[in-house]
Amino acid sequence: MRPSFLKRMERFNKGLEILEELRNYEIDKFLTDLKLLSIAERNIQVCTEFIVDFSSYILSKLKVEVPETYREIIRKVREEGIIDENLEKSCRKSLG
Repeated sequence: MRPSFLKRMERFNKGLEILEELRNYEIDKFLTDLKLLSIAERNIQVCTEFIVDFSSYILSKLKVEVPETYREIIRKVREEGIIDENLEKSCRKSLG
């Protein structure tokens, strides 16, 4: 794998760690703290983009046509049996 991909994977893993740490805050504190909300938002964005990009990579290696939109990519990896329906739904929620 290319160094740039490995670096992005490391950032993805760090983003997951940060999001896990944010779970320790009480919901009222979390929802009223703009800094915490911004941290969560950014790390969700980073992780979601990595998942979609990695999914595109997998599809291309499988010689499957890679759709143009994030939502279509997530749908396609589920259709190919790479992820299950629950993970597809979670990813789609993250994509808005």
